[in-house]
Amino acid sequence: MIVSWKQEDIFIGFIFLGLICHGMYFAREWVVLGAGLLINLFILWRTRSQNIIYDFLHIRDKHLKGSIITFSMLIFFSLAGVLHPVRKVEGWLEAFRWLIFLGAYLWGRQIGHTEELQNRILNKITITALISILLVWLPGSEMIWAPPGAPENARFAATFGYPNAAASFIGCQLLFLQKDRKLKMPYFLIFLISMLSTGSRAAAILLIFVSVLLFLKRVHLRGKKDFQSKEKNIRWMSKSLTWGIILTSLLLSAIHFQGSVQHLLDWNYATLSERITYYLDCLKLAKNAHFLPQAGGWFAFPLIQTVPYFTLYPHSSICQVMLNQGIAGVLLLLLWAVKGMISYCRELWKGRDLIAVSSKSAIVFLGLHSLVDVDMSFGVLGIIFWFLAGMNSRRTLLPPPAYDVKKGR
Repeated sequence: MIVSWKQEDIFIGFIFLGLICHGMYFAREWVVLGAGLLINLFILWRTRSQNIIYDFLHIRDKHLKGSIITFSMLIFFSLAGVLHPVRKVEGWLEAFRWLIFLGAYLWGRQIGHTEELQNRILNKITITALISILLVWLPGSEMIWAPPGAPENARFAATFGYPNAAASFIGCQLLFLQKDRKLKMPYFLIFLISMLSTGSRAAAILLIFVSVLLFLKRVHLRGKKDFQSKEKNIRWMSKSLTWGIILTSLLLSAIHFQGSVQHLLDWNYATLSERITYYLDCLKLAKNAHFLPQAGGWFAFPLIQTVPYFTLYPHSSICQVMLNQGIAGVLLLLLWAVKGMISYCRELWKGRDLIAVSSKSAIVFLGLHSLVDVDMSFGVLGIIFWFLAGMNSRRTLLPPPAYDVKKGR
C-alpha cells in the first residue's frame, strides 16, 4: 500500500479535535487547526513529491485539473474582495478557508482511493462522532460546551453550539451507517435521537429524502427476498428489544431538549418569511457591489436591513459565496455542483458499491443543507464535505466492484 495507515488516523484525530473545538467555527480555530492541517499535508506531500506532481498536475486528469482550478479561482476571488472590502480581514480568512478546503479535497483523494480505505475511514468518522455526542450527553458537559443562546437554547447542539450544524453532522452519520448490510442499531438509535433533539426541520426533511433514495438502492442491490426473510425480521425484533433500554434512556435525556420537538413541528410562516427576506437582502447587497467580490460583504447587512434578524451571518452557502467571491464564484460552484449531481444520479442508477453511494449521499445531504444554513462556516462540516468529494472523485476513476451479498457491500 502506497499510503501509510497513519494518515487516516491523523485525519480522524483532526476531525475529533475540530469537533471538540466547537466544530471549528471561530476564527482562531480556523487559523490554528487549519494551519495544522496544511502543515501535515505539506509534510506528507514533500515525502512523495514525484507522485504528487504526477497525480495533481497530470494534464490528462481533467477532473482533478478542473477541481484545482475551481479552488484556485475561489481563493483568488476571496483575495480580490480585499480591494473593495466591508471588512478586510474577512477576505484573507475566506482565502485561507478555501485553501484548507483544497487541502481536504486533495487529502481525500490521497488516502481514500480504494473501497477498503473508504469503508475504514467512514467507520472511524462514525465512531468519532459517537464519542463526541456521548460526551455532550453526559451530565456536566454544559460546563465545557456551553448550550446555544436564545432562541435555540432549548435544542441539542452537540459540541457545535448551533443545533442546525449539529443536525447536519449527525445526519451524515445516519447516512454512513446505511452502507452496511446489517444496520448498527445502537449507533442508529443514538444518532437518531440526537438528530431529533436538534429540532432541525430542513435537516430532517433532507435526511428523509436522501435516505429514501439510499434505501431504494439497497433494495435494488440486495434483492427483495433479503428484506422479506423471516430470519431478518426476527433479528430486527431482537435488536429492537435489546436496545429499547437505550432508546428509553435517550428519550428521558431528551426531555431536557423538549424545545426541539416544538421547533421541529413548528412550521409557521414567520420563519420562512425571515429567510426569504434575508436572501432578498443578500441580492441587494450583491447588486450594490455590482456582483463583484467584496471581503466581508455580509457585514453590510445592517445598512439595508428592513426586518430585524438575530444574526448577521447569511443562512446560505450560495449567499455567502455571492457576497464574498461574487457572482463568478457562485457560477464556478454551481458548475461543480451540477457535475457532482450528475455523478450521484449515475451512482444511484448504475453503481454497485454501497460505500460510494452512501458517501456521495452524505455529500449531497451536506451540500443541500448548506443552501439554507451556515454549515460550511463550521470547519469540520466543510472539511468532511470536501474530503468526501475528493475521496469519491478518485473513486470514480475506478470501475465499480461487484456487490458482495455476504459482506453487505
